[in-house]
Amino acid sequence: MNARPEASADRRARRLVLAFTVWIPLAVIAIGTIVQIVWIPRMPARIATHFAADGTPNAFATPVQAVVIYAVTSLALVALLAGLTYAMSRVSKQADASSARPDARSRPLAVITLGTTIAITVVVLALTAAQLDGREPGVPFIPLAILVGYAFGGVAGWLAWLALPKPAPREAPTATPAIPVAAGERAVWTASARTSWALWLLVGVAFAAAAVPLFLDPSNGGWIVSLVLLVVVGLLATTTAIRATVDARGFAVRTAFGLPLARVPLGEVVSAAAVEVTATEFGGWGFRFDADGRRGIILRSGPAIEVERRSSPPLVVTVPDAETGAALLNGLAAR
Repeated sequence: MNARPEASADRRARRLVLAFTVWIPLAVIAIGTIVQIVWIPRMPARIATHFAADGTPNAFATPVQAVVIYAVTSLALVALLAGLTYAMSRVSKQADASSARPDARSRPLAVITLGTTIAITVVVLALTAAQLDGREPGVPFIPLAILVGYAFGGVAGWLAWLALPKPAPREAPTATPAIPVAAGERAVWTASARTSWALWLLVGVAFAAAAVPLFLDPSNGGWIVSLVLLVVVGLLATTTAIRATVDARGFAVRTAFGLPLARVPLGEVVSAAAVEVTATEFGGWGFRFDADGRRGIILRSGPAIEVERRSSPPLVVTVPDAETGAALLNGLAAR
């Protein structure tokens, strides 16, 4: 009797996700491209396509090149995000085949796809319109155009979030059987985890990209931009290797350099379970959250400790030998 309503909910979820990740973004890109094509006769021979921090144009293209750059870049972005959304949907369905709405778990990426496409289109059209008929955009107009564009994108993303169905409630995992720990007895478990080679490669590319402004524009504050980016990338790089510890104080996660990332005091622990997770269900690597509200420190797909907390959402940390760590944490919390 329930098969028909569940199938209907599943189809509706699929249609909405497809609309927000493919059809509506493609329609927005088509409109943006057509508007720019109509404007080509009114564009200058060399139109500014990028601006420095002080509002000075520092990159130019012909009108046709500008339209092609917008269309190709936007389509590539939509293809990438739509592909990630599809992968998220497949992983969610495999992880929870009983749910009538597996696609609902791809809500965050669907929202990002729609919001980003609209934001980019509004910004490009605003900056192009400001250069029609020989006009030049004033310095205050550029940040205003960007702000308005991302405001439109944010509103569109919020409306999409409301329209997309919520995922079916997820059942909490079964707690791992506790390792008995007698009163006064000391026990410690620790494990290290490193991210995959692919993320190390991305970190290397990010370091190289962060140095680009220093070489391209050193006299106009490029070194400041590079310095800020290098510091940010450096801080993120410290999270590519972690050490998790379970002891009488609770559960703690630190970087390889000893910087604290997360701590769950023993009194906050409800239960701990060894689980299997994929980076896709959390939307990638690093500090993450999934559609169920779980917080995650995700370095790779595989075994993880999921800690149910009294006053905060569950914490998931990918580490080897997760079963032993979860069992000891349950034993310490129970004594």
